[in-house]
Amino acid sequence: MIEFGEKVKKLREGKGMTQQTMADQLYVTRAAVSRWECGARYPDLVTAKKIAEVLETSIDELLSGEEFKRDIEKEPILLRHGDHYIQTILYTMGAISYLFIGICLVYSAFSYRIRLYDIFTVLGYGISFMAMAAGIYFSVRNEISPRKTGVILSAGFLRVWFVFIGVCTMTIFVGNGQVTLATWFTLVCNIVEAVLVIRFFFGSFTHEKRRISPIPVYVVGTLMVIQEVSHFRLMFMDMSIGISNVDAEKGLGFLLTLLVSSLGQLAIGILMIYQAYVLDEKRRGENA
Repeated sequence: MIEFGEKVKKLREGKGMTQQTMADQLYVTRAAVSRWECGARYPDLVTAKKIAEVLETSIDELLSGEEFKRDIEKEPILLRHGDHYIQTILYTMGAISYLFIGICLVYSAFSYRIRLYDIFTVLGYGISFMAMAAGIYFSVRNEISPRKTGVILSAGFLRVWFVFIGVCTMTIFVGNGQVTLATWFTLVCNIVEAVLVIRFFFGSFTHEKRRISPIPVYVVGTLMVIQEVSHFRLMFMDMSIGISNVDAEKGLGFLLTLLVSSLGQLAIGILMIYQAYVLDEKRRGENA
C-alpha cells in the first residue's frame, strides 16, 4: 500500500509541480511539503483536503487510512499556517509570568529571611517556568504534539503542589502555620485538573476507538481565566485601598507583579482551551 507522502509526491510530480509551487498554493512552507512527502509529518485534515483539491484527487484516495490516523496523536496540534506563532506568544507570556514571579520571590526571600516555604515556592515556579520554556522551544519548531502539550500544561500545576509542600514544612518544622481546609481543597482540585488535562491530551488509555470529550479541559481552562480575572480585580481593589500616596512606588511594583502574573495565567488558560478545541476537531475528523 502506497503511503500518504508517496502519494502526494507521485501526484505532484505527475502534475509537473515543484514543492515550492505546491507550498505557495497551500500557504505553507516548502519544508512542510517536504516533510509530508518523506513521511516525517502529516498535515491536519483541513490541509489534507486542500492538498487533495490542489492535486485534483479525492480525500479518500489521498489518505491511506490507518497510517494517517495513528499519526494524528504524534503530529503538532496546530498545523494551520500562522497558528503556532500565536501559540508561541501565549507560551512566552506564561513563561515570563512564572519567571518574573520567581525572581520577585527570590528577591523577597533574600531581603528578609529565607524559609523552607520560600524555597519550595521558588522551586515550584522554577519548574513551571521550565515547562513553559519547553513549550516555547517546541512551538517555535512547530513540534507541539498532544502528549507534549499534556506534559507541559500539567507541569504548570506543580507550583501549587510545591506551595502546599512549603506550607506543610512550615507547619511541621516551624509550627507557625496550619494547613487549612481551603489549602487541602485547592490542592485536590489542582490534582484533578492536572489529571483531566493529561487524560485528554494523552488520549484514551485503552485500545477502544472512542473520542475523549474536551469539555473537562474547557472547564479547567475557563476556571483558570475566571479565577485570574477575579483575583486581579480583588487584589487591585485591595491595593487601591491599602496603598497611600507615600507608597506610590511600592504600589506600582505590586501592580506590575499582579499584571504580569494575571496575564500569564490568562494566556495559559486560553491556550489550553484552544489547543483542546483544535485537537478535538482533528479527532472528530479521524473517527468520522
